[in-house]
Amino acid sequence: SGNNPIIVEKGEQLIILIEKNNLKIDSTIIRIRLWTALGYSNMGNYIRSRDLNLQTIEISEKVFGKGHPDYALILNNIAGNYMELGDFKKGLEYNLLVLEIREKVLGKEHPDYATSLNNIALNYSDLGNYNKALEYNLLAFKIRDKLLGKEHPDYTMSLNNIAGNHLLLGDLDKAL
Repeated sequence: SGNNPIIVEKGEQLIILIEKNNLKIDSTIIRIRLWTALGYSNMGNYIRSRDLNLQTIEISEKVFGKGHPDYALILNNIAGNYMELGDFKKGLEYNLLVLEIREKVLGKEHPDYATSLNNIALNYSDLGNYNKALEYNLLAFKIRDKLLGKEHPDYTMSLNNIAGNHLLLGDLDKAL
């Protein structure tokens, strides 16, 4: 988006101000860091985004603890940073942590849990393990079908991902 440079500039200014004045870290400050990292990511600066997210995860652990949905969100963003940087194994490590937290906090019947399954499937696909990718895509699909229904865009995306995995596995009949 066209606002990313402004978000990054203002976010960095706020981060410096917060650190300079030793302000108490709370969820608002963590969100400022998250939005700033997202701005960097949207502008293609995945290294700065990752570094900011890695700093933020340490802060978030102290503020929220490891079992908080926002902690999982930051881990998810770090996984995405690693994926964009081409480090799919590291991305997978973080996505598996996100899945574990979301399972404990949200349960297996939650759209965010399905999104984590989908992200892991993408990791496996990028690593060339299409059977494992298909397995995770099928799990995500079942949840999305049950919770979101056939009209939801995530349902359609799941069908597309499953078809794509079948194609990569050379099974054209199942892909169609």
